[in-house]
Amino acid sequence: MIPDKAFYVNPLNIKLDFFQLDKQESRHAIKVLRLEKNVEILLINGIGDAYLAKIKNIDSNNVSGQILKKLHHFGENKFDLKLAFAIIKRDRFKMIIEKGTELGVNEFYPLILDRCIKRTINYSQINKNIISSSKQTKRSIFPILNKTLTLKKFLEKSNDT
Repeated sequence: MIPDKAFYVNPLNIKLDFFQLDKQESRHAIKVLRLEKNVEILLINGIGDAYLAKIKNIDSNNVSGQILKKLHHFGENKFDLKLAFAIIKRDRFKMIIEKGTELGVNEFYPLILDRCIKRTINYSQINKNIISSSKQTKRSIFPILNKTLTLKKFLEKSNDT
């Protein structure tokens, strides 16, 4: 059975059959969800692997434990889905990213169109939204957020592939 709670684990924080969550994920597990030792959780690394794990150690800002099982391409579609869309205001842009991630989009292409008011995006914040949505839907591969393109450049790129 797959646990309800999913956490992002940096692939560098997995050593053999042991894991350690970073400070932010540990804080969420301890302070928000109030998880305890021996609770099973799902870990996703964003590059294709998920892990069924058990919490073994909890201290003030650190959660670590044992990996019970490795799951390849957990929660992923069998097809490749790309989404190109105009840059829009922050809240609606965030909703496109969240819903697209939940629906299985593999790549996002934000486009700068002639009538776009907004011309830039906050990549750092959007990547946080991607990680959050991936955790919520238990996707083991995080979608790629590409650099902004004009419609012409996007169409040229699409014809090349």
